[in-house]
Amino acid sequence: MLVANISQVSAEAFDSEIVIIHFLQGTYFSIRGVGMALWKWLELGADQATLADLLSRRYGLDAERSRTEVARCLDLLGQHDLIIETDAPPPSQDAYALDAGPAEFSEAVVEVFDDLQELIAIDPVHEVDPMQGWPHRPP
Repeated sequence: MLVANISQVSAEAFDSEIVIIHFLQGTYFSIRGVGMALWKWLELGADQATLADLLSRRYGLDAERSRTEVARCLDLLGQHDLIIETDAPPPSQDAYALDAGPAEFSEAVVEVFDDLQELIAIDPVHEVDPMQGWPHRPP
């Protein structure tokens, strides 16, 4: 089963997106559309079949469209190590709020940003120039 990689990432939901920072890679991500709902359900431990069912119920999609959208989104998240495999059993269906994510269906969008990669990955306690301070790395 795939779940959110909460040991290496931090996520924050905003009005129209979820921003995720992967601390080990130093990259950050913007997830929009139904990817927001899928991420929230992944954080709770939903498996792929549950995600497809929840997506169908939330947006009135047919089963094939839901499975396709879930597989596409999980593939995007997996490419960037935002989700990991686990043996933990998924929680019961009662654990998931159907009002997660945007009100209207729009395909999941996952954007990747690496422009702050060096700053995110720096260790501000141990990797600073003693004369200049953070965020300046020692030579």
